[in-house]
Amino acid sequence: MWIVCVFNSKQAALTMAVAAALAWTPHLAALQAPALRVTPTGSALTEVLEAPLAETSSGTLEHAALNVTVYKLCPSSGSSDLVLRVFWEPSEYPGTFGLFRRMEIVRASDGRRIQVLEDPAATCFFGPDSFLELKDLNFDGNPDLKILTSSGSGGLCYDCWLYDPARGRFVFNLELTNLGNPDPDPETGQICAAGKNWMGRYRYLGGKLTLVWNKSEEWRAKGLFEVTEERVDGEMRVVKEELLEPSAAEIEDEP
Repeated sequence: MWIVCVFNSKQAALTMAVAAALAWTPHLAALQAPALRVTPTGSALTEVLEAPLAETSSGTLEHAALNVTVYKLCPSSGSSDLVLRVFWEPSEYPGTFGLFRRMEIVRASDGRRIQVLEDPAATCFFGPDSFLELKDLNFDGNPDLKILTSSGSGGLCYDCWLYDPARGRFVFNLELTNLGNPDPDPETGQICAAGKNWMGRYRYLGGKLTLVWNKSEEWRAKGLFEVTEERVDGEMRVVKEELLEPSAAEIEDEP
């Protein structure tokens, strides 16, 4: 039905226009509602949640200026294989790759997106080999994500996301992320990690990530010691101490 209105004054026309706009506000809000973005505690990435995510095939028109690198995952359990599309912005400087912007996890069977991760800080993208590692971090037979978030003199640091077969998506894991660059060893069932002055090995005991061996450097009155600890009867105990560098006072006291 068409409604024709004739206005005798500009004021009346303006009043009707405002009323019409207010009447359409809920509909406009529904159409233009922004995607909900949730930053998991401790993660450098942002998880994007939006209604069309699991309903429509993902398009890449908004990423036309970005390069894309594709990875294929084959979980041992879950609905189907997954495809990871990593969008990164090419660098203006020769010899460098660029900046990571967005990752889309897509279900291979129907091409639907099941998860989107974004990086507000735009982490440096050094290439597919160093940026993303696909490893089974919790030894359940499914590939998990290690996503590079920073690099420097202390080494590389990754966000760790574990694949949840029940939900068919990846879940951020703070414990593994805090290790910086965890490296799982399937033969021993241990996860190795190292920092500037320490290295450790972890195991899942009772479903909880637990430190079982540790070697670190400590400054004491007599100098710099290398201390090795192992978990014995449920407790971490010192099993070895070695003086690496005596203090100046110790050197002066020597005959």
